[in-house]
Amino acid sequence: MPRSLRQQRQREAVFYNWIICEGENLISIETYEDRQRAELMPVVFRIVVIGSIALTVITMITMLLYSSQYNRILLGKNKDLKLIAYRDALTGAYNRGGLIQHLDRWMTDKDTKEMTGVFLDLDDFKLINDLYGHLAGDAALCRLADYLTKSFPNALVGRTGGDEFCVVLRNQSPEVCEKEILEALRDRIEFTADGKKLSFTVSAGYANFPSQADNREEFMRIMDCALYAAKTRGKHEARHYQPEMARIKRDRLGFTAGKMAAGMPGAFLVYRADEKEEILFGNDYLFQLYECRDYDDFLNYTKGSFRNMVHPEDVDRAETSIREQIEKDRTQNQDKTTGFEDYITYRIITRTGKVKRVIDMGRLVPDEHYGEIYYVFLQDCEILKHFGASMDDLTGGR
Repeated sequence: MPRSLRQQRQREAVFYNWIICEGENLISIETYEDRQRAELMPVVFRIVVIGSIALTVITMITMLLYSSQYNRILLGKNKDLKLIAYRDALTGAYNRGGLIQHLDRWMTDKDTKEMTGVFLDLDDFKLINDLYGHLAGDAALCRLADYLTKSFPNALVGRTGGDEFCVVLRNQSPEVCEKEILEALRDRIEFTADGKKLSFTVSAGYANFPSQADNREEFMRIMDCALYAAKTRGKHEARHYQPEMARIKRDRLGFTAGKMAAGMPGAFLVYRADEKEEILFGNDYLFQLYECRDYDDFLNYTKGSFRNMVHPEDVDRAETSIREQIEKDRTQNQDKTTGFEDYITYRIITRTGKVKRVIDMGRLVPDEHYGEIYYVFLQDCEILKHFGASMDDLTGGR
């Protein structure tokens, strides 16, 4: 026997010494191993196959669950993006884009028979911002949006820009819509800002579809015309669109109070009708009349009070005469609730010490923000005399 084979047999004998001791030969062992291996292979194959299938199923279920969760997150994000895209961030009402999208949908809906649309404008919104701050202005806008949503629960409510809103009612007769609109906007709308109870009114213009407009652009245009017509008549108005409104010139609203006061041929003044007689407004002509550098210099010179505008020797007579004229006007015109007038002349002292005689024409009116206030027009008598007015004309013989 070759040496290498003999060494191999010796090694096998050492490895299987316990079996050899039992009298088993190596061929039987190898046969046994082959048989065991053959029997195990199907089992191992089935385990591998079943494991692969189970792993595949688990992977697919995991992917489905992840995909479902991802889709839910994606849908939620899309919903949030739509809210951002079509909702006004401040008030929660539809913005202009959202309003137009839903209005177009209503117009193409076969179930839509008729609609009434309203453009609304918050009266004196700039004044609210100026008097109480922009947070109060924001509170007013939110209050109006909430008020319109509750007043017209089945309508489209949108903020089309600034302090302007739009409400669209569907499948109600124009007569019913008009009644609802006028009823909702009849009273002042109250709100709270910085612990203060405030209120405002609304002006509105409304129109009907399809009886007055053929498409959305025309519908919104005539609503805007009706609102403009309401604003030209003053505050707290609601007008139904009529064809002649399209011919109203829009340059009328270009004349702001500031522009008109600056262009007046005399001094214009507004002050409170109370003990302090606080000055609220004056135009450039006013501080020039008193030879002050600017409005702040004028307020500093007069200490912000009408009483300090009058010559010290004339102040008691002037205030007494104003009160008596107002009371006389009230007594003689008991049905009149506003616009009580007075007319008087008195002297003033300018900042440089000059004494001038002025004519004072005033009107007492109530204001929702300030209470009773005086609107006063002042003119230098010397200037009027230059144009031919006599002293008797200016003083009424006084």
